[in-house]
Amino acid sequence: MSEPTTTTEMARARSSESPETDSTPQEPATRTFTDQEREELTHFVVYGQPNSEPPTRRTLRSDWNTEEFITPVTSPWDISLTQVQIKRLELGFDPQQMEDKWFVFAEEENEEIGVHFFRSWTGNKIFEVVVELQGEAKGGKIKELIWESSQEVVGDEGEEGAKEMVIEVCRWVLNVELRSQKQIEEQERRDEEELES
Repeated sequence: MSEPTTTTEMARARSSESPETDSTPQEPATRTFTDQEREELTHFVVYGQPNSEPPTRRTLRSDWNTEEFITPVTSPWDISLTQVQIKRLELGFDPQQMEDKWFVFAEEENEEIGVHFFRSWTGNKIFEVVVELQGEAKGGKIKELIWESSQEVVGDEGEEGAKEMVIEVCRWVLNVELRSQKQIEEQERRDEEELES
């Protein structure tokens, strides 16, 4: 017999193993999660499963039913991008399963690319990053972040939380590692300190 996997299955297994037949309703067995398990579950709820396979074609606006921002806020942002990172952002992400929590597409206009991030279940637009292209061989940079500020949609998410979430969606869903200039400088400083010690 295979191992029970959920708390309800464990409760059923326990009750079926009992030699006594009791008709009293029983509370389902509960389980306490470790901090790491809670963190992993929360991450899954927000970001979904990781994108293990790159898209075979560019994702288009028309691939999903979406809603525009309700209360957008624009913040400057300065993150350098390589050509490879830009190509991955341009491909976007088209959710295929319920475990895919994001829909992402990009549109180019006047030497800029708008990368649009939506929750896949609701179609709500949560973020848009504006990428300034710097020539074919030079890559580009994220110059601003537009994020949803409506409490009905995102709760109390502020600018820093929005930036952290974009960084994680890019990493987890699009396979794009974003590092701000500040993060790069901090890493360089830590590397120098390590070399000096």
